[in-house]
Amino acid sequence: MRLIEEGQFKMVVNMASVKYIDSAGLGIIVGGLRRVAEHEGGIALAGANEQIKRVLNITGLARIIDLFEDEDEAICSLKKIDRTETREDK
Repeated sequence: MRLIEEGQFKMVVNMASVKYIDSAGLGIIVGGLRRVAEHEGGIALAGANEQIKRVLNITGLARIIDLFEDEDEAICSLKKIDRTETREDK
């Protein structure tokens, strides 16, 4: 989570090459979510295969993290966070 320590609070994680995820991997995602939420940021997962999606659904993480088919969709979703913050600041 070096990016979070460097002040990056909106990030896309490309899951396309991830074939399997265990509790350690899920813990990293949850920890990252907590840390970016403290800074009104977000994490979006892109390209997760059906196995990964199934694990995220079973664990309930699919309800709290955004899943997208590709990076472009994920990036657009995080840009919407920026637009919302800008509107609320005015």
